[in-house]
Amino acid sequence: MRRLLALVAAAALLAGCGSDEKPRTTGTSGSGSPTTATTSTTTTATATTTALVPLVADGYSVQLPGPSTASQQQATSEVGVIGFTLYSARDGAGGTFAVAMTAYPANAVLNLDGAVDGLANALGGRVLTNRKVRFRGHPARAVRIAISSDGTDSTVFARTVLVGRKLFQLQYSTAGAELTTPPPIFARVLGTVRFG
Repeated sequence: MRRLLALVAAAALLAGCGSDEKPRTTGTSGSGSPTTATTSTTTTATATTTALVPLVADGYSVQLPGPSTASQQQATSEVGVIGFTLYSARDGAGGTFAVAMTAYPANAVLNLDGAVDGLANALGGRVLTNRKVRFRGHPARAVRIAISSDGTDSTVFARTVLVGRKLFQLQYSTAGAELTTPPPIFARVLGTVRFG
């Protein structure tokens, strides 16, 4: 997983590792004040309780299934170095969420298919699905990538969204070769994403 984080962060895309610590400050509000909260939610027929922790970041908010770890990243692009904050959190099933929003300069040509290809290349994986969708009124891609690294097969489910001059990415990595359907937690977390 550490190799995965390094590769994806270097590509200004998503990956990550989390921790099993208790909820803590996970972001700041528009006024710069720290924000954190825990919301209990029940899902599935087995009534499993999963805590979602709100994260308010620059340009978006999302609820992740546990406390997030933030790291400052830089990536080299065709238009120079681009900085961003990568947030990652693990769920109770061993999967990892990662989320980031990257602002691009006015002279950059933004290409969602190129971002998907870049993610797959950075992960050393291959794109299984790259479907055009709209997300919250913005052009987006629903993505599924297969990865085989160090004898372990994983599937990455991602949503890549173009929000004006910013690229938003939410990714969920989980063990298993070429899984076809993300676990329900992916849809739950995706449903909490807001821009603004």
